[in-house]
Amino acid sequence: MEQYFLFQYPVRAMSNQHRLVIFCAGTQLYIKQLKKQLREFFSKNLPPNEIYIIGGDYLKDELTAEFISKRSEIFDVIRSFETTGKQTKILCFSSEGNMLDLKNNLIDSTERDTIFKQGIVEIFNTRGGLINSPSDSYHYIFPSGKHSSKFIRAGNVLVDGSEIFFIATTLLRYFKDNYTQIYCDTSSINSLAFALIELLKRFKRINHSPSILSFGSYDKFEKFDFSDSRNALILISASTSGNILRRLMEYHPNLLLDNILILFYLSDDREFISRVICDLTLSPSNPDGISLKDIYPNELDCDLCKDGSYKVKISGDVFLLEKPQIIKILIGVRDAPVKLSAFMQEFHSRANKSAIRCFFGEEPSRIFEHFIDTSIIEKLIDEEGFETDGLFSNYRQKYARILHQNIPSQMSYIIHLPDRASKLIAERIKSLHQKNSNNIPTLIASTDLLKDDYPIKNDAVGALIIACSCLVSGSNLLYVNKFLRRHEKLTKTFLIGFARPASSSKLDFVIKNISQGDMGVTQIKFVEKIFCSDYSENTNDSAEISWLKEMEMLKVLKGIIDENQEFQGCLTYVNERLRLLQSATDLNTRGLVNDVFLKNPITNQRMEIAKNFAFFNFDGYHGKASQADIYFTISCILNNLRSSDDKERRIIQEEYKRVLLDPDNFTRFDDGVIQASFLRTSKPEEINYQLDVQSSDRMKNIIFKMIEGHKDIYTSEALIEFLFAIGTKKLKLFIDHITEIVQKVNREVKNDTLLLYNYYIEKQILKIKQKEKSLSSSSL
Repeated sequence: MEQYFLFQYPVRAMSNQHRLVIFCAGTQLYIKQLKKQLREFFSKNLPPNEIYIIGGDYLKDELTAEFISKRSEIFDVIRSFETTGKQTKILCFSSEGNMLDLKNNLIDSTERDTIFKQGIVEIFNTRGGLINSPSDSYHYIFPSGKHSSKFIRAGNVLVDGSEIFFIATTLLRYFKDNYTQIYCDTSSINSLAFALIELLKRFKRINHSPSILSFGSYDKFEKFDFSDSRNALILISASTSGNILRRLMEYHPNLLLDNILILFYLSDDREFISRVICDLTLSPSNPDGISLKDIYPNELDCDLCKDGSYKVKISGDVFLLEKPQIIKILIGVRDAPVKLSAFMQEFHSRANKSAIRCFFGEEPSRIFEHFIDTSIIEKLIDEEGFETDGLFSNYRQKYARILHQNIPSQMSYIIHLPDRASKLIAERIKSLHQKNSNNIPTLIASTDLLKDDYPIKNDAVGALIIACSCLVSGSNLLYVNKFLRRHEKLTKTFLIGFARPASSSKLDFVIKNISQGDMGVTQIKFVEKIFCSDYSENTNDSAEISWLKEMEMLKVLKGIIDENQEFQGCLTYVNERLRLLQSATDLNTRGLVNDVFLKNPITNQRMEIAKNFAFFNFDGYHGKASQADIYFTISCILNNLRSSDDKERRIIQEEYKRVLLDPDNFTRFDDGVIQASFLRTSKPEEINYQLDVQSSDRMKNIIFKMIEGHKDIYTSEALIEFLFAIGTKKLKLFIDHITEIVQKVNREVKNDTLLLYNYYIEKQILKIKQKEKSLSSSSL
């Protein structure tokens, strides 16, 4: 090991005067080695104004002999330093950790603590004790459950022997001679305990060697046996709250707080500050400390999670992190669900009838990414009847067969979910039943089951049908089924127009749960079934739908327009888009059909699907299929890959595995409406190209081509959607690549709307990112 630890710090804040500290770690002095270290140190640092030489009291005589009589000889390697007695001071630490000068005068404890604090922070910085996430694409989960973009790795700090002894010197004043054990929360700080024992032996404070044991923080200490705990020193490597002390005391009430020390601390909780060796927290008294920004108590409050950052757990004694494996998926026809094309052939838009819509839900608190509006089909049946050719004819014929085969003759009740289409189905069932039966079933809305005047007789007998236009999560059906379990003499039939859960396993869960019970036969009938994304925006769902994000962005864009005359021409474009999105969730508008994506600002035209769409194995869709149809198709494909049985093709995010959409998907599928669908329906982590510099560069080059041909509607009409995706921080690229894109748009594009979105990225994204980049690269 090095025999000396050298560091330098300002004598006073904002001062040009510096103090050099030479800490002598060994039991004797090696002046030749010291001179070598001094030469190396001052090849990179300015000369000090004063020098403190620090060693143990056992070195007092040797320190006096070498650094008083031979002072000039030693320090002549420091250019421009005057080696007078006033510029050098010799200090000795005692067996109790006090600091004294050569005349045995006690050094003020504040000055002592400042010296050690400065030295430990120097070691912490130099050795990389703070681990920062290299990008905002992922962050860390502590063993305590906290989320943060940074964490302390004490094992990085304890590398050099002289530095370890320097830190161990601060522990002398906390050690009691009756201690027989030293417990460390990780084995990575055991070296500190060994150094402390060595110092104690040098001073002959102990004639025994306390045993050193590691107990493990959080995941192990609750069951650890702290034997003879009152005669033990407990060392905790790091804490960002002090919670580990609280839990230690809770699980082991025999432990004494005075026996516990935290090496590194990062929190504004001051309850246990007296037990902290080095407080790293940024504060008025510690202006060079670490900011608590981006440290969150849990996942629900974590802004990093909300921003799409992926979670990486840190665990184990030394917190080893593996670089995640990056897998890129290039979408092909085989990735589509088997029946998707047939489904879309039946339900794609035509004749001004659009069953598939985006950004809508009949419940105000539940807005879906995409919505199958079965009320349109119900109205068509009213107009044309079941068994007629035309729109949705296959669905109507299947629907008619199920109704004719499953309407019981002795039907007492028909319960319908609260949406309009479910009520229409219930009324249709009632009407058909009355043609063949004398009894008239009671029509009940599922919300009526909550009323004080409960609508079903306790002793009711016969049959009951529950009408549901569209099953997504099945929560409403499970809720209704819970009420009906009290009626043992009623047989149930669930009649569902569309079953569209996210996966077969989710559908199986619903079927299993509504089939349970002792109240007779339960039948579940579906007219149509498809597995697709179940994203919705409500109080219980954390999924962020792109149109809500877009509305937030549009409001900011309006503010930019108000402040900048150069963008006044964009006001109509922004206002029209904002009004359209604000009205989309209205029960009369019923979602987005052909305004799912931003218009091409060059032509002010909507994007349309071209001929030969790879995922449609039928003709006649060109000029008819809506943007919502294409969006739904791409969404189903990605959803299918997320739950795929093929492990090689499954889109899944795991601790050491990230699956991205290959940037080449945006060249393989070059229709603007398809590209926009990928951008909007993908999850943020699936297009997070900050994880892979090559993918980020490839994505940048794809956008470059669009910028160069931005006037061409065949190759670049989705450019506005790419800028929108970057602006909402969903499409993540390396900061340098975003900067290049912004600069290229500014150079080559003259369209005001494209320039407005580019300006948003420049001011709202680049400005923030550059600030974060500079902060992360700065030291304490």
